[in-house]
Amino acid sequence: MTLSHFWDSFPSLKTRLARVADEIEQVWSESPSPVREDLEPLLLTPGKMLRPAFFLMAASASEEDRPEIYRTAAAVELLHTASLIHDDILDNAATRRGIPTLNSRFGIRKAVLEGDYLLSRALQLASGSHDSYLMSAVNRSMEGLCLSEIDQDFSQGSLAIGKERYLNRIKGKTAELFGLSLQAGAHMGGMGEEDSRMAYDAGIAFGISFQIEDDILDYRGSATKLGKPTGKDLRPPPLESPLRPRDLPEDR
Repeated sequence: MTLSHFWDSFPSLKTRLARVADEIEQVWSESPSPVREDLEPLLLTPGKMLRPAFFLMAASASEEDRPEIYRTAAAVELLHTASLIHDDILDNAATRRGIPTLNSRFGIRKAVLEGDYLLSRALQLASGSHDSYLMSAVNRSMEGLCLSEIDQDFSQGSLAIGKERYLNRIKGKTAELFGLSLQAGAHMGGMGEEDSRMAYDAGIAFGISFQIEDDILDYRGSATKLGKPTGKDLRPPPLESPLRPRDLPEDR
């Protein structure tokens, strides 16, 4: 698996990310043949792998280089990838990272199932450490991610979205996985609960700003440079989609 040139200026971190990529490739190689073929473009052509990079940086507080650190970092990236598959379904997106999405290639039903499969493999990797603190953090982040997507789906087509609701939504949709990456990495790096919580808060702050920038690029960016369609936030789901616009009251 070839990593992004984004990390060329950080050779030590890139070397460690390559070990995370090996764990992801192992998951891919162990998958059933039809699933393996479908997921190859997603799992063997990774993005910048920001979340596992954050995880590894936080975990570097410990000098121990345990295998479970790389497996857990891979779990975080697989959680992210599964969320992208489901996000593409909700957005009816045709491309992701410049390649056709699963839903555009095989339809919604198959994309949902294969996204769920990746989610199950991610949880399997994370649970391998037998760490109750870690699993509690993973479950909290997954709940936040799902609830924010549900909220977004129920308000499709509505312009009555206040600032507070928008920030809560992107906290769950994007920032939770950045928060999880830093919190879980700090915990596995030997930091105490208070420091791990501070790492989580830093990830949340970064993730919110990251998503705000991404939303701006949806209006002003180039689909060619971004590798995905722009303007999707302005378009309601197509009529043939099972998703329907719904109006909710404006935030009070």
